[in-house]
Amino acid sequence: MNRREFVFAGLGLSLVGLFSCDTPLNVRTLLLSGYQDRFNKANPYGIAAAGIEGKLRFMLPLPQRIHQVLDMSPLPLDAVKPISSEARTCLAIARRPGTELYHVDVERGLLLNKIVASANRHFFGHACRNKDGKVLVPQNHLDKKAASIAVFDPADAWRLLEEIPLPGIGPHQIECLSDGKTLVVAMGGIHTQPNTGRRKLNIDTMQSSLLYIDSNDSKVLAEYYPEDPKLSLRHMAVSRDDRVIIAAQYQGPSENILPLAFSHHGEENLLAFSAAQEDWRAHQQYIGSVSVDSSGSTVYLSSPRAGIVSRWNLNSLELEESYGLRDACGLAYAKEQQAFFISNGLGQIVNVKNTAIDQVADQNMAQKQALKQSQINTTAFEKAMIWDNHLTILS
Repeated sequence: MNRREFVFAGLGLSLVGLFSCDTPLNVRTLLLSGYQDRFNKANPYGIAAAGIEGKLRFMLPLPQRIHQVLDMSPLPLDAVKPISSEARTCLAIARRPGTELYHVDVERGLLLNKIVASANRHFFGHACRNKDGKVLVPQNHLDKKAASIAVFDPADAWRLLEEIPLPGIGPHQIECLSDGKTLVVAMGGIHTQPNTGRRKLNIDTMQSSLLYIDSNDSKVLAEYYPEDPKLSLRHMAVSRDDRVIIAAQYQGPSENILPLAFSHHGEENLLAFSAAQEDWRAHQQYIGSVSVDSSGSTVYLSSPRAGIVSRWNLNSLELEESYGLRDACGLAYAKEQQAFFISNGLGQIVNVKNTAIDQVADQNMAQKQALKQSQINTTAFEKAMIWDNHLTILS
């Protein structure tokens, strides 16, 4: 494993050369993320979009902090009819314990709809769409120690269709598998209440899991547990063949060093990613986001607490290399550019070409290091921005 520091000069970064000549100009491709405006204390939160070339397209202030942005591009016509063939929209999901969803026109940067959680509910900040175009959002019940998935119909004025009950607590992220009915849920296992802030109320008894559910009848199909119940499974990515990559945030003693990422594709247990103990220690017990490439062979993990973004081989589950990037968390893979895009809390978005340098033959170490340097390009820099934890690419 080779680690190379790649830390920008923060707010002193020059604006010269910010837009990589290697990045194709595609006015349709957008990078979407929640943000915090460091210069707007009165109304700091919102959603913003940057073009793939680095130009800021819009900033839309919103009442609640945004965690994830969901692509709401029209599905095939036999599944759902788009309102307009020209319209492209997204859904901004408020960060836990937020209670609102925001349907946004990304062409004009306009708010179309605001969807409010039911009484005694709050959202966790993630959502997914099924093949019928329904939107599924994990939520916490404030009137009892319980959780569920809220199912909304965007084609029917965002009507709440049902709540799918979940075993356990803390359903942080949900994904829909390719069969159109199976849901996979990262059950973080941590109990919180808005009136106690972000205080974790059940660390001694917490139990995290990876949960599969049949959305047709709410039946639990399977549940898998990490080796330590204090490994809170939080964020996921799903490959094109429905392999689930899930990452953890450890809630146990600081001296305990455990794997923080796992793979699952029908096995009897979660398969831990493999790295030396010092490499796991470098991630500081915290993975903030996960992204997989379109071929299903490469995974990126981000650790904003440690200032590390790491690259992994999904076939071997082994660490390939790590990059140092301060406060980096948002990750997204762009198929057209064959690159991973990374956002951070300093207002920067960079892209890394999807090439395994250590596998390049007939290169000495100096040549490989030079090639690594050439892989990384700055896409955008907005000094007012604190990009939030997740990044979405809309093509």
